[in-house]
Amino acid sequence: MMNINCKDKIETDIIGWFDEVAEDSAAVQRRTLRRILELNHGVEYLKKWIGDIKIEEIDENVLESIYASLVPLASHADIEPFTKRIADGDTTPLLTQQPITNLSLR
Repeated sequence: MMNINCKDKIETDIIGWFDEVAEDSAAVQRRTLRRILELNHGVEYLKKWIGDIKIEEIDENVLESIYASLVPLASHADIEPFTKRIADGDTTPLLTQQPITNLSLR
Protein backbone atom coordinates (compact mmCIF):
# COMPACT_ATOMS: atom_id res chain seq x y z
CA MET A 1 0.00 0.00 0.00
CA MET A 2 1.26 3.46 -0.92
CA ASN A 3 2.04 5.74 1.99
CA ILE A 4 0.18 9.03 2.32
CA ASN A 5 3.23 11.22 1.59
CA CYS A 6 3.98 9.40 -1.65
CA LYS A 7 0.33 9.65 -2.73
CA ASP A 8 0.29 13.38 -1.90
CA LYS A 9 3.50 13.88 -3.91
CA ILE A 10 2.05 12.10 -6.93
CA GLU A 11 -1.14 14.15 -6.73
CA THR A 12 0.88 17.36 -6.36
CA ASP A 13 3.02 16.42 -9.37
CA ILE A 14 -0.06 15.69 -11.47
CA ILE A 15 -1.73 18.95 -10.47
CA GLY A 16 1.50 20.83 -11.18
CA TRP A 17 1.80 19.24 -14.63
CA PHE A 18 -1.83 20.05 -15.40
CA ASP A 19 -1.44 23.66 -14.26
CA GLU A 20 1.68 24.05 -16.40
CA VAL A 21 0.02 22.61 -19.50
CA ALA A 22 -3.21 24.56 -18.96
CA GLU A 23 -1.30 27.81 -18.53
CA ASP A 24 -0.14 27.71 -22.14
CA SER A 25 -2.83 25.53 -23.69
CA ALA A 26 -2.80 27.40 -27.01
CA ALA A 27 0.89 26.58 -27.54
CA VAL A 28 0.30 22.96 -26.50
CA GLN A 29 -2.55 22.71 -29.00
CA ARG A 30 -0.38 24.18 -31.79
CA ARG A 31 2.41 21.70 -31.05
CA THR A 32 -0.12 18.85 -30.95
CA LEU A 33 -1.57 19.92 -34.31
CA ARG A 34 1.93 20.07 -35.82
CA ARG A 35 2.74 16.58 -34.50
CA ILE A 36 -0.51 15.12 -35.85
CA LEU A 37 0.11 16.70 -39.25
CA GLU A 38 3.74 15.56 -39.32
CA LEU A 39 2.72 11.99 -38.46
CA ASN A 40 -0.07 11.93 -41.05
CA HIS A 41 1.32 14.11 -43.83
CA GLY A 42 0.49 12.65 -47.22
CA VAL A 43 -2.67 10.75 -46.27
CA GLU A 44 -5.41 11.03 -48.85
CA TYR A 45 -7.86 12.88 -46.60
CA LEU A 46 -5.40 15.64 -45.67
CA LYS A 47 -3.94 15.95 -49.18
CA LYS A 48 -7.40 16.94 -50.35
CA TRP A 49 -7.24 20.02 -48.12
CA ILE A 50 -3.59 20.95 -47.59
CA GLY A 51 -1.84 19.33 -50.54
CA ASP A 52 1.90 18.85 -50.26
CA ILE A 53 2.84 21.80 -48.05
CA LYS A 54 6.11 21.41 -46.17
CA ILE A 55 4.75 21.22 -42.63
CA GLU A 56 8.18 21.15 -41.01
CA GLU A 57 9.06 24.50 -42.64
CA ILE A 58 5.99 26.38 -41.39
CA ASP A 59 5.80 28.31 -38.12
CA GLU A 60 3.31 26.77 -35.67
CA ASN A 61 1.12 29.89 -35.60
CA VAL A 62 0.98 30.02 -39.40
CA LEU A 63 0.34 26.28 -39.60
CA GLU A 64 -2.61 26.61 -37.22
CA SER A 65 -4.03 29.42 -39.34
CA ILE A 66 -3.55 27.47 -42.59
CA TYR A 67 -5.15 24.37 -41.10
CA ALA A 68 -8.11 26.29 -39.66
CA SER A 69 -8.76 28.08 -42.95
CA LEU A 70 -8.37 25.05 -45.26
CA VAL A 71 -9.57 21.99 -43.35
CA PRO A 72 -13.27 22.07 -42.45
CA LEU A 73 -14.77 20.40 -39.40
CA ALA A 74 -15.53 16.82 -40.36
CA SER A 75 -18.60 14.74 -39.68
CA HIS A 76 -19.04 10.99 -39.86
CA ALA A 77 -20.51 11.44 -43.35
CA ASP A 78 -17.30 13.18 -44.48
CA ILE A 79 -15.07 10.25 -43.55
CA GLU A 80 -17.54 7.47 -44.34
CA PRO A 81 -16.16 6.86 -47.86
CA PHE A 82 -12.72 6.36 -46.33
CA THR A 83 -13.95 4.01 -43.61
CA LYS A 84 -15.80 1.97 -46.22
CA ARG A 85 -12.62 1.66 -48.27
CA ILE A 86 -10.71 0.59 -45.17
CA ALA A 87 -13.42 -1.95 -44.33
CA ASP A 88 -13.14 -3.27 -47.90
CA GLY A 89 -9.42 -3.87 -47.40
CA ASP A 90 -7.81 -0.73 -48.83
CA THR A 91 -4.41 -0.45 -47.12
CA THR A 92 -3.28 2.86 -48.61
CA PRO A 93 -2.87 5.74 -46.13
CA LEU A 94 -6.35 7.22 -46.26
CA LEU A 95 -6.86 8.78 -42.82
CA THR A 96 -3.61 7.98 -40.98
CA GLN A 97 -0.12 6.82 -41.90
CA GLN A 98 -0.49 4.06 -39.31
CA PRO A 99 -2.33 1.02 -40.64
CA ILE A 100 -5.90 0.72 -39.41
CA THR A 101 -6.24 -2.95 -38.51
CA ASN A 102 -9.51 -2.89 -36.56
CA LEU A 103 -12.71 -1.13 -37.45
CA SER A 104 -16.04 -1.06 -35.63
CA LEU A 105 -18.95 -0.24 -37.89
CA ARG A 106 -21.69 -0.06 -35.27
